[in-house]
Amino acid sequence: MDPPGPLPTFLPAAAERQHCGGCYRMNMSPMNMRRGCFAVSLLAGNFWLIGVVYDLAFKKDLPFFLLALSCGSVTLIMCATLFRWRPDFLKGIADSPISGTRYYLAGVAVSYFLLIPIFGLLAFLLVWLFGDLRGHDSVIAISLFALWMPLWWSVPAGLGLGWYIHRQKASAGSRSRPH
Repeated sequence: MDPPGPLPTFLPAAAERQHCGGCYRMNMSPMNMRRGCFAVSLLAGNFWLIGVVYDLAFKKDLPFFLLALSCGSVTLIMCATLFRWRPDFLKGIADSPISGTRYYLAGVAVSYFLLIPIFGLLAFLLVWLFGDLRGHDSVIAISLFALWMPLWWSVPAGLGLGWYIHRQKASAGSRSRPH
């Protein structure tokens, strides 16, 4: 029986490490850092969304371990699907004279304000389905949900929006330049 292949590792290959005064550090590309920020923000958004929806639907809190497991699983599936479907997602454009940072930051700011009515409508539907619309607390809950949830979801939505707009502008700029 042949021994199994090498064990999977999360350490970078030797070509991806730099020697730095007796220790090694990874070369983190900007795409990986943006994807990491995207995934962590998506995890936080899923944490709040799953927790609030479960609380409204079943009138009790989801145990923390199950909440962490469910939001981690949902985030992992969402990120794996997105990164497999679009391998260039959040990747910078090498020949572009346009910096993507301003598009990412503008996308985060714009997406916050675009998500407020979306989460307000979602909160209204959740209270309408699982709560009492005539209660004084329902107005406060809808308002807080509409302002709180976009804080967590604006980063992943804004990074995606900024990446898309940056990609469109850079490709339009490369078509107009003579080669």
